[in-house]
Amino acid sequence: MARPVKDAKNKHIASGFTEIVNRGRGSLTSRKPGTDQHAFTTQVGGRGWHFGQEPFTEVNEVDTAWVVSSGLWDYEVTKNDFHSFVRDSVPVSYRYVDAATQHYVELTVNAVEWVNDEGQSETAASFSQVTPTINDDEIKWSDIATGWDIRVQAQTGRLVKWLDIDSLANLGSPTIGGTNIRLQMRFTFQKSSGLEVWVNGVQWEEKNNTWAETSGDIEFRDSITQQPVFYFQRPSGFDNIGDVAPMSQRVRRLGVNFYAEVDTPWNWLQSATYPISLDETVDEQVGASADDVTWKSWGNFQASGAIANMGGEGSGDNNAYRIGLRFTGVTIEGTIDTSYLTVRAWASITSGGSENIWAEDADNPGQITSYTDGEGRSKTTETIAWSYPSISEGNWENTDSINDIVQELVDSYTISNDAVQFILTWDGSAEKYSYLSTYDDSSSNAAQLHVEYTAGGEDEKLISPMLIRSNQIPIHQLQL
Repeated sequence: MARPVKDAKNKHIASGFTEIVNRGRGSLTSRKPGTDQHAFTTQVGGRGWHFGQEPFTEVNEVDTAWVVSSGLWDYEVTKNDFHSFVRDSVPVSYRYVDAATQHYVELTVNAVEWVNDEGQSETAASFSQVTPTINDDEIKWSDIATGWDIRVQAQTGRLVKWLDIDSLANLGSPTIGGTNIRLQMRFTFQKSSGLEVWVNGVQWEEKNNTWAETSGDIEFRDSITQQPVFYFQRPSGFDNIGDVAPMSQRVRRLGVNFYAEVDTPWNWLQSATYPISLDETVDEQVGASADDVTWKSWGNFQASGAIANMGGEGSGDNNAYRIGLRFTGVTIEGTIDTSYLTVRAWASITSGGSENIWAEDADNPGQITSYTDGEGRSKTTETIAWSYPSISEGNWENTDSINDIVQELVDSYTISNDAVQFILTWDGSAEKYSYLSTYDDSSSNAAQLHVEYTAGGEDEKLISPMLIRSNQIPIHQLQL
């Protein structure tokens, strides 16, 4: 069983911060004896820890600068709770090592191709040998193909990877034709013995010519403890105005080789506003049973259970289902660039519907505990009407942009390691029922929140690595 608080405590002690000063919900602060040097971890079990001196007027991450490696790799970062290694040559390769278990996964960029459902493919870009530049914690390969850049940033709990393409002209266009044309990023990967691949909650059979596709996560679990050690986060991409691409990923085995493939639809790429960034995204996730609740506009409150209801009976808002989604440990400021909610279909939604989405107009709102409580919560002035499509069982769907809603919260309150809460309600159109997964269905199936913002003049895009380390059930965290 995962023990995130104990793991965080042991990490502090191992680094010399042996005196526990404060142990709060989702945080741990310790002190190095005889000094005023403190270390603290926010969102315990959710990675990176920081250090500073009281009264914490200056906050520092642990050292994540790339340094020259003495081994087979060119650069490394080994002061995190995971270790990462990069080669500066092309094709770009990465290696992730779990410090506790020594499990590893190694990835190499294999190809970027146009593919279709008929099995045809053609090269979309051929990467040149370029010398990367290193700026502290970031390695960047500029113009690896004309207008294409790859950036890798080391953070305290993960590697953040970007593939940036500056224009549609430099992306180019496919000539293969056919059905469902998409841009495919392909990686070869290796993994240590004792790691199993799980897709959609089911162990993948690692036989030749087998493959598994998902719009969710791909986990690498310890074969003995069954705990996830690494995982490929469900993929998405976004353009310069925050429009989000529908993407999917798969694992495949051909002969002795393992492949991870990430697809972006050509029809989205044609309509995008460039530059675009393609990789996976990290989301803050509902973190407790009582943080996602559902109730009817006339009663019947439910704080637990595997499903939350969208839709309603008859017509009109007085017959609507409500859903409350609360996210904790959130820090947002400045100008909102991109934001949306992501939900998972508990059962297949065979025809779309429409929901209204608000945020609760409150500073650090608490959990909704009853029908009366839910109906009495104040809503933001900003709202959106989200027309959702058909969604297959187990698949994820992003809402439309909630930028104006989140911006209203940021303009009204200081959101620093606080809670934000969203309320979804049926719009009163034709009678419709749809079912979403909740935290009680699975902690990894709960709704997620994605936010990117610009603060202090710097564009702090929320992009994650394809591979993220997790020392417990996958943690989807907001890192801004």
